[in-house]
Amino acid sequence: VINVSHNWLRSARLGANADVNIDNSDNSQFKCNNRAEQLIIIDLSYNQIRSIGDNDLTQLVAIRQLLLTNNQINLINRNALKTCALLQQLHIGNNNIEELPVMPETLIHLDVSWNRLSIIPATIANLPNLLFLNLSGNAIDANTPFPVASSTLQTIDLSQNRFEFIPENLFASSSQQLQHFFLSYNRITQLEPSFFQNYSNLLT
Repeated sequence: VINVSHNWLRSARLGANADVNIDNSDNSQFKCNNRAEQLIIIDLSYNQIRSIGDNDLTQLVAIRQLLLTNNQINLINRNALKTCALLQQLHIGNNNIEELPVMPETLIHLDVSWNRLSIIPATIANLPNLLFLNLSGNAIDANTPFPVASSTLQTIDLSQNRFEFIPENLFASSSQQLQHFFLSYNRITQLEPSFFQNYSNLLT
């Protein structure tokens, strides 16, 4: 586990064959020794990272939890997570992201809150094992085209988006598993009776 949050890092790329440097300094690159392949959790939140390149995370082959919240990220290259084949939790909230990369199917917890998404991307919709999905604080509306495939979803946060209604097929695969569905601060004017029939196990 390495926590380098609240620093001045401008890149997520690991500098090979260097000592771990976690002081509050003006390093533009996170320096880590060759044990990076063993890292399970890395926290890069609250830095100054603006993009994630295809090769920036290639050493994180064992990573399970990656935190990149509260940076300035506006681009994550399509194959940036390709080598993170064991990743289970990804936190990329509070950035400027409009498009998402290919995601590993191992993801169970995904937080993309407070970004600039206008739809639920196919890279999220096709994830089969999600339990938790936070898309709050984006610009998503009912025209989002891809139904979410996961049949295991228990918590969805769509608050502070632009939904006027929730399409019946959007979460059809997980409708009987959902326990927590957050929809505050949207543009919803009415909930049809079928909504409560479809999501019969909701707690909140």
